[in-house]
Amino acid sequence: MAQTYFAILTEVGEAKLANATALKRAIELTHMAVGDGAGVTPLPDRKQKALAREVHRAQLNDLFQDPQNPSQLIAEQVIPEDIGGWWVREVGLYDKDGDLVAVGNCAETYKPLLSSGSGRTQVIRMVLIVANASSIELRIDPSTVVATRRYTDEKIASEIAKLDSKQSAKAASAGNLVLSGLQTVDGVVLAAGDRILVKDQAAAAENGIYTVSAGAWSRAPDADAAIELTPGCFVFIEQGITQGDSVWALTTDSPITLGSTPLTFEMLSGPSGVSPGVYNQVSIDRRGRIIGASTISTPPQFDKSTRVATTEFVRQAGLQSSGWFAYNASATLPPNVIGGTVELYGSTQLTMVLPLSSAVLGGRLEVYNYASVPCVLTRQGADLINGNATNTPTSLLLQPGDCVTLQGGSNAWFVLGGSGQLQFSGTFAGVMSGNGWQRLPSGLIIEWGYSAVAAGITTITMPLAFPNACLGYTVSSANGDSTASPVSIATVSGTPRATIRVRSELAGGVFYTAIGY
Repeated sequence: MAQTYFAILTEVGEAKLANATALKRAIELTHMAVGDGAGVTPLPDRKQKALAREVHRAQLNDLFQDPQNPSQLIAEQVIPEDIGGWWVREVGLYDKDGDLVAVGNCAETYKPLLSSGSGRTQVIRMVLIVANASSIELRIDPSTVVATRRYTDEKIASEIAKLDSKQSAKAASAGNLVLSGLQTVDGVVLAAGDRILVKDQAAAAENGIYTVSAGAWSRAPDADAAIELTPGCFVFIEQGITQGDSVWALTTDSPITLGSTPLTFEMLSGPSGVSPGVYNQVSIDRRGRIIGASTISTPPQFDKSTRVATTEFVRQAGLQSSGWFAYNASATLPPNVIGGTVELYGSTQLTMVLPLSSAVLGGRLEVYNYASVPCVLTRQGADLINGNATNTPTSLLLQPGDCVTLQGGSNAWFVLGGSGQLQFSGTFAGVMSGNGWQRLPSGLIIEWGYSAVAAGITTITMPLAFPNACLGYTVSSANGDSTASPVSIATVSGTPRATIRVRSELAGGVFYTAIGY
């Protein structure tokens, strides 16, 4: 069946198009004319210079490529409702020189006048198939044309797409994605047609706003051109475990070429993972968002920095007892007992190894022997236990009921207090030997010893002189019953009182005890 209605280029149009293509210029179309064909529907003829009978001519409203077929150009004119009263059977396109470059026919349609009692706005379109659509362009005066609904809708959509505020996306990526197929992203099940912000691709040029489909995803209509995806544009994320209810902005600077320029999106607002509450310390990003929060952490034990001290740190430092630690078996004490009290209990002698003093430098420890038997504190490594400058044993004996306060120093524990410290105190000084003595805090001194004596008078020098007076003494034979040498007389003499004069009938030995101050 022969084609009845069609449009063709005229000879003039063909020549102008060929010339424009060769010179890489464009034919500027300006007007469309309609005619009634002089009462019949004419067949377009490439030799035509005018329509059979023109009834109306006006500027084109639009000239655009068919989205589905780029080689097809669609010319459009809108005839207002107050123009008409004739049939439309032929259509022609004119360029800026007034030449008819294309002509076509159409199924006849009557264009009424509003004054006749019936009126309508009529849209006339002519479709041309050309080899090079870029050789034809529209040239109109926009103040004299009428916008169609399609043009208006497309224009509005085009301008909205250029806005920085983008239509919201259902979800946002949280990692590299395969940009195809129906997926679950950030806990959101995506369906065909859903929008998604892709922001974490390994190839950052792939980032952007996409429309989900069962096949390959395409960039969203409002973000598929550089003019639409500009620095500062932002999008709201509707759902997601980690990204839901957040707003993301494009921070990549211009110029941007989609597909080759790496795109970076940053969160403007949204969940940061920090639960509502009152915190002593927070972490913020460069935009002032709180991205982390915590209460003040306790510095490491024995820390000497300027960090804020918590109550826990103060307790650990020994300014307040950090705890009560009870033992009924021998053990090596761990560093965490520092600042606390160690209780020793039971009926078996315990040997407790102290922590290395250098590991707890400055830390204090109190040990209380609640056991029914003596217990021993001993050093670790090469540490000493400094009772005083001349008494630095490697272990310390605590009698039942004794307590002792120790402080860690440099390679030594210093005995600072408690009843266990009295054995090192000058106030309780003494010599525990054959000839010895013991001083008490009141100043009382007890002395004892043994001395050989000759027949007659022997002067015995005691190990310590009484500074003030001798309150009493005893002297007894040390020879036993068989060789007893009865002491007939003994006196304390000298200032200070430091000697005992003994008269003995026989040579032998004597024990003596003296009390003074």
